[in-house]
Amino acid sequence: MDELINYHYKLEFSDGKEMIFDINLNKKTLDIVEEETELPEWTLRERFGCINSTCSLLGTETCHIAKVVHNVIQNFKNIVSTEPVNATLTTDERLINKNCSIQTAVASITGILMATCGCPVFSKLKPMVRFHLPFASLEETEFRVFSMYFLAQYLRSRNNLNHDQSLQSLKQLYDEIQEINMLAARKIQELERSDASINGLVILYSFGQMVSFELEKNDLSELENLFKDWLK
Repeated sequence: MDELINYHYKLEFSDGKEMIFDINLNKKTLDIVEEETELPEWTLRERFGCINSTCSLLGTETCHIAKVVHNVIQNFKNIVSTEPVNATLTTDERLINKNCSIQTAVASITGILMATCGCPVFSKLKPMVRFHLPFASLEETEFRVFSMYFLAQYLRSRNNLNHDQSLQSLKQLYDEIQEINMLAARKIQELERSDASINGLVILYSFGQMVSFELEKNDLSELENLFKDWLK
């Protein structure tokens, strides 16, 4: 059996209720490992409505992101997004704890699920999942995104592949991610009246929007200040 990476989320509510959410990943591929379950018809790719051309090449009837949406709805329906929780993530390396709203915890969980579900767009974020930083700030997210991207371009150059130092392909990736995030949020809104899962996606969307905004500005001056000793 392949070695697994486990992300164990424990959410404690003020009324004493607890939710446990375990995510297991294949350590080699970073694909999610989960049992097959019966899925509703709306998770079919043609019904879910994702128009990304890459997905049509997978040969699967079910949309991977739709499976994530279904999972999120099933676990977080009937929960108000602003409800406070004590969220704890336990991994092999560390334990991270934060008092936050349930929507913040949902965003952290959903981010892992989307990157590892098999979607060819989100799969490019797998390196960030391997070194997951839950409840990250915008600044932390930007640093991790740019670091991942430039390391990816360096590895592409080492493997004699086309590589991009201009950030254009990163901008294109985040544009595609934003489209899928909004599609997923709309689908949740259609299917579920509770807003925790919707707002969790909105947080992801907002972070993605800010990264896209920085890419549009092409202004990395704030990050550049951190590298003064490298620029002498």
